[in-house]
Amino acid sequence: MHRIKSLFKRLIRSGKLAPYRSKATGAGFASLPGSKDPVCGMLATDIISHEHEGATYKFCSDHCKEEFINNPSAYQRNG
Repeated sequence: MHRIKSLFKRLIRSGKLAPYRSKATGAGFASLPGSKDPVCGMLATDIISHEHEGATYKFCSDHCKEEFINNPSAYQRNG
């Protein structure tokens, strides 16, 4: 049982569950409409976002946001 809890905690910390978190409470799992994370392609929400050159980019996790900030030209929208 300890291994399962440990794995679940790591999954939560990784940010991979962020697209399924409830916007209102920040907990639970809900299908939320959103856009795709430009880094990994997963569903992104308004919770984690970054403005760059007049455009707002949304992310599934802080990790993907940092990847974008470190190399925005690799992920920027065309037009």
